[in-house]
Amino acid sequence: MGEIDTDPIKSVRASVSHFGEKCIQIKSRSSSDDESEKDFDAVLRTWPTASFNSKPWMLPTSKPFLSKINTKKPVQNSRKIYSLVNARKQEFGVSELESKIQEMADELTELNSTRAQLLAVEKQLVAATDAKSEAMKQAEMMETVLSMEKAKIIEMVHRENMLNETILHLRVSSMESESPIEININRFTAIRASKTNELHSLAEEAAANSISDLNRIKEDYEHKERMYSDQYIELLESELTKLKSELRDTNHELQMATGELEKTKTEMEDIGVRDNEMQVEIALLKAELHKGRSKTAAAEVAELRAKGEKSAAYFALQQMAFEAQDLKKENQRLQSEHEEIEFQDSKSEHEITISLEEYETLVKKTEEAKDERNSGLEMEGLKKDLESALAKVSEFRTRAEQAATRAEVAELKAALEEQIKGWKEQKQRRRAALAALRAESMSKSSHSFEYDDNRKRTCH
Repeated sequence: MGEIDTDPIKSVRASVSHFGEKCIQIKSRSSSDDESEKDFDAVLRTWPTASFNSKPWMLPTSKPFLSKINTKKPVQNSRKIYSLVNARKQEFGVSELESKIQEMADELTELNSTRAQLLAVEKQLVAATDAKSEAMKQAEMMETVLSMEKAKIIEMVHRENMLNETILHLRVSSMESESPIEININRFTAIRASKTNELHSLAEEAAANSISDLNRIKEDYEHKERMYSDQYIELLESELTKLKSELRDTNHELQMATGELEKTKTEMEDIGVRDNEMQVEIALLKAELHKGRSKTAAAEVAELRAKGEKSAAYFALQQMAFEAQDLKKENQRLQSEHEEIEFQDSKSEHEITISLEEYETLVKKTEEAKDERNSGLEMEGLKKDLESALAKVSEFRTRAEQAATRAEVAELKAALEEQIKGWKEQKQRRRAALAALRAESMSKSSHSFEYDDNRKRTCH
């Protein structure tokens, strides 16, 4: 009597401490995930500048890529790479947020388990109140037993009073008759009456003492029961309010997580649209790459052809230069002869005497001079054609270099996707290991709770 079982309180405290340990583990996991996310952000921040870094271990194809990007539009290529990296970074952030939402769902399941434990504690509280009512019923039964004993004592007192009346009647009758036998009888009755009075007083004293002891025991029992029940109820109410506040906080966090999930869904849709656009852009880049390769092949063929034409034109130019020098010398000789002829004409009083052969040679030389002028014009036209061919070759070369840079950007993107895929696989393996550890800890905690329940049953 007066003792209360504290095993439910211990079980509630154990469940609360277990829930706190789970929260601490989840916080440590979220902090470790945040650290891994920071490391990944640092790696991603180095990717946009990795294509312009001169270190050979950053990328296998970094040397030709640097030689072409440093000369042809590096800013545009870096922006494309940065946009690709940002898109993949957003996808990685979305996966991180999905893992956090999964952890929140796990916390919600744990909270539901603690809610079930709270319901069990409430059932134990109801059982304690039932035990209290049973104890009150037992006290009432004791009161009825005491009232019955009191009624018996009252009946004994009534019988004693009746005996006293009979004794008085006998005394009166003895006073009327004065025989010695009657005197002895009177003495005997007086002695017996005194003994009965003593017994009556002793019985009344014992009844009073028993009633006072019973009242004192009843008051002590009620006081102890009230004190223990009040303490137990206050403790359970404090635990209940604490669990209710934690439930409210978790519900609030769950609402925030659902809002973030909806926001993340919209972001995922946007990222899907951007991913489709990036896929289209990649397809276009591949098409341009194939087109650029075909153009480079055509440019190489044209360059070889232009080189052949250039060598032929150079050889023709050399021959024409030699012929021009010969014609120039011949022209100088003709001019000198013409000056001599004019000088002779001035002396011969305006009379020209020239042979037919000399006249024919002069006509041929003038025609050759005209042909030399025409060949000079043709040489200038060939030079212009050669310059235009060289310009086209340089244009084809720049286009080929641009196509090569785009191809290397696509290769960079593929390498980045492979690395992100590896990180995702590593994270999935880590998540599976954490889930296995969580399941193992939950099974251990459930076994411990079952052991506590069995121990309580054996104690009761």
